[in-house]
Order: sequence, then C-alpha cells, then structure tokens
Amino acid sequence: MPKWMRVFGQLREIQGLPEKKEVLPVMRRTWKDVLVIVGVLLMAMTIGAPAGAQGPRYPAKPITILVGWPAGGATDLLARTLAEAAKPHFDQPLVVVNRPGGAGTIATAELVNAAPDGYTLLLQAIAVVAVQPHLRKVPYTIDDMIPVIHLGRNPTTIGVRSDAPWKTPQEFIEAARRDPGRIRIAAPGVGTIPHLNAVLLTGWAKVSVTFVITTGGAMSVAQLLGGHVEAIAQHYNDYVAQAEAGRIRPLGVFSEARNPLFPEVPTFKEFGYNITGEVYNFIVVPKGTPEPVRRYLHDRFKRALGERMMQEWAKKALYTIEYLGPEDTDKRIRYWNKIYADVVRMLGIGER
Repeated sequence: MPKWMRVFGQLREIQGLPEKKEVLPVMRRTWKDVLVIVGVLLMAMTIGAPAGAQGPRYPAKPITILVGWPAGGATDLLARTLAEAAKPHFDQPLVVVNRPGGAGTIATAELVNAAPDGYTLLLQAIAVVAVQPHLRKVPYTIDDMIPVIHLGRNPTTIGVRSDAPWKTPQEFIEAARRDPGRIRIAAPGVGTIPHLNAVLLTGWAKVSVTFVITTGGAMSVAQLLGGHVEAIAQHYNDYVAQAEAGRIRPLGVFSEARNPLFPEVPTFKEFGYNITGEVYNFIVVPKGTPEPVRRYLHDRFKRALGERMMQEWAKKALYTIEYLGPEDTDKRIRYWNKIYADVVRMLGIGER
C-alpha cells in the first residue's frame, strides 16, 4: 500500500522531565542582594513581552487571528468559537480577521510577513503548509512559522443533494463512469484536503469528473443547492444544517473508521477506496516570536479547548478536538508535508 494512503494514529505527546528543585542555603542579605532580587521581580512582571521590548507586559493590545477562508465556513467558525472560549483567559480581545483566497496561502503570506511580536496569529489548516508548497510557488515554507498548539481534526466527505439518485459511494462512482465529465464536484480550493481526497477517489476509481473550485465551504454548499454542481467535496460540518434539514445527503466520509459523531455515514474505505486524509487545524505564529509569548498563547488556548462552550460547539459542529503541544504539532506538520509531496508528485498536479 503506498505510504501516502496510510494514516497513523495520534502522535504520542512527549512528557517533560520534572523540574529539579534545589535547596538554597540561608544567607545574610546585603543591599546588593536586595537590588538583584528586585531586578528579577521586575523581569518576571514583564515575562511574555517580546524580547527586547520595553513597557507594558504582553499582551498590551488586541490580538489578531487570521483565517484563510471566508466567513461562515468550518475554519472560520472554529476560529470564532475558539476566540470566544478564550476570552476569560486573555487580558486583551482576540479579533478574527478573514483573508480568503489562494487556498489559504494569502493569509499565510500575511502571517509570515507580520512582526513576530505575538499580535498576529493564524489558525492554520494542514494543506496550506503541507500541500500548497508542492503544488506551486508560495512565499513561505514550513520553517517560516512556529506551531503554538494543535486544536483538532475534521474529516472530509462527498455530499450530494437529497433529490440526487445516488445513495451510496458506489452508485455515485458508477454514474460518473457512465457519463465521463458530466458530474461536477465543488471543492474549496486546489490542493485542499477535500479536493485531494476527491481527486484520489476519482483517480482510484478511474472515472472522469469536472472539478469546480470555490473559495470555501459556504460557496460550495451554495453551488450545490443552486444546482450548479452535482456534488461537493467538503467537511460534513460545512453542511450539517442542510443535511439535518433534508436538503443534502452525505455519501461517504474519508477516514479510517466511521465517525462516532455521525456513525450513519459510511467510509469510502468500506467500499474499497482506502483514502483517509483528514484536515488538521493548529495555531501558528511568525518565526522569531519569543518563546515566552508562544508559551503564553499555548497555555491559554489549551485552557480554552477545555471550556464548556468549546466542547459543546465541537459536538454540535461534528469537530474532533485533539490537543497536541508545539513539538508534536511540528512533527505532525512535517510528517504530512512528506506524505503530500509524494501524493502531488504521483498525481502530477503540481506546477512544472
């Protein structure tokens, strides 16, 4: 089996060694000792401030969270819910700013060009850093940003209108085989995980379809409901409201096993198509961001993930919260960067 079709389990979180405690001897304090202690205390008061910064402790102003997709889509809703859940843990507001376009590369370019001071963050998706650089020339690499925290994962699906004649993945594939090129599938950007999974599916089944590239989930859903496409390659939580209303029917999910949040939807693996790539979301900051700032952000976002608001949203939105620290997040990014380099090369979809 090609290595780009294997999906490994969650990476094991590395546990740190316990802090070594030392007992200092009691000694007489001199005025010099007192001044040293005062200096240490003053430094502690500003820990978290960017290196070399003078003035108020970090954060001293609102923090921007960039999102590379339009408002209303799965990533945007994740960012806004996270910002709301994090309010009690931050001393300043978190402002979500949408920078859609280029399959997430526009927002990423803005991030890497931002000052590494902790005031510009990006809620990132794995394809933007692990796929797009292999598809075309982009103004960044995975080394231009530093992971803060891994937030969760989101499987992708193929969905059709409820009045479509296809009830299973196999019926859908057979229809595409009978009429090459007629079935149109909307996908949120070239090289996104939903797009790649759909390309892999049609390539594996040896059928021809027409891909319609959109700016995000909201546009894809509108295209489907408007009759402009026959199917969408999308996260289920991008159209769960329409599915519950009986307007859209998910045909299958790309994952190792059925999702416990929507167990009625079969996997494509059950029909012989072992395509299981999921979307992983994480927060990144520009390279050069001071470690105290990253640690401040990590600790507070980790608390936010445990907030009841976040947990309830995830359950309703069919999103799987999955915490990983900075080191394991970095390992996951680099692992999938190697895997998708092989996928792009095998599919021949990168720019020459």
